[in-house]
Amino acid sequence: LSVFGVVRGAVRKWSWEFFFLGAGFMLLETKSITQFALLWGSTWVVASLTIASVLVMALVANWTVARVEIRRPRLVGAVLLGLLAVNYVVPVGTIAIASRLVESVVYSLLVFSPIFCAGLLFGSSIKRSPDVTIDYGANLLGAMVGGVAEYLSLLMGFQFLLILVGVFYIGALATRRPAPALS
Repeated sequence: LSVFGVVRGAVRKWSWEFFFLGAGFMLLETKSITQFALLWGSTWVVASLTIASVLVMALVANWTVARVEIRRPRLVGAVLLGLLAVNYVVPVGTIAIASRLVESVVYSLLVFSPIFCAGLLFGSSIKRSPDVTIDYGANLLGAMVGGVAEYLSLLMGFQFLLILVGVFYIGALATRRPAPALS
């Protein structure tokens, strides 16, 4: 054992699942900030409220995962991909609604529901993690890659980011570790 309690020479397995989860989530977050800036204006209040909403959705997802076992993550992933498709087909601002309040609620549900599903996937994965330090590190690196990938919107447009988010979450689902066997 080393000074830090880690076995010398131990191989720690990299987690592509958490890398892809981090990249996808970062793009979802930055896309939501951009969308609401287009809807309500680009002010610090809008950005603050959007970030707070993202954090609330992540909190609610983690609260849900703490109380409910996610037994069918692929179903959650399918719902997430479906919601991304709806967001792609119905961009923020395309539906004219007379009431600003109703419009805000509709677009909030549209934009933040994928974040809830993403939180369910992350929470259920981290709950089963054999090595949280490696998985959080991979997630953080993925988030940084997702942040850099946001610049693709300058070439491809903001709607393209939804396709990229979908690709990242498909990657996360494809590399998800199998559930540990019950003994």
